Amino acid sequence: MGGSFEFFDILLFAMFAAFLVYRLRSVLGKRTGHERQDRADAFLSPD
Repeated sequence: MGGSFEFFDILLFAMFAAFLVYRLRSVLGKRTGHERQDRADAFLSPD
């Protein structure tokens, strides 16, 4: 009897983790247009 409840608990936590990953990817993966275009020049020191 306790095994089925543990399975449901793990399934619920897995669904919650998948939802969080989906939301983080949708928010953090967006490009808003404010990124620098020249990434190679970002590490050069100004003279």
